[in-house]
Amino acid sequence: MSARNVLESQQSVQAAVAGRSAAGCWKLTPGRALSLHPRERSVLEIAQGRVWLTLSGASPADHVLQAGDRIAIAAGQHVVMEAWSPAGMAAEGVAFHWDRAPAL
Repeated sequence: MSARNVLESQQSVQAAVAGRSAAGCWKLTPGRALSLHPRERSVLEIAQGRVWLTLSGASPADHVLQAGDRIAIAAGQHVVMEAWSPAGMAAEGVAFHWDRAPAL
């Protein structure tokens, strides 16, 4: 299954209809969470905004990623992410790329 199919099957209809803020990007609006279970090793890159990302698996961890940050996601790893803004800052949407990772 392609990364696009995984995202389309996991992302809420409301978030998908909201559109994408940049060509080739997915959008995640404030107050929404996205739960993914990728079948292939993938790379998440944040194009705009910040996310709180929780990864499960052999080494579970939380991450805060911002525009320009990238993280590799293992096949089968559970990923939950949501738009995140530090206290006192206005919430903003997130634009991100989700691509299959290059072969090792």
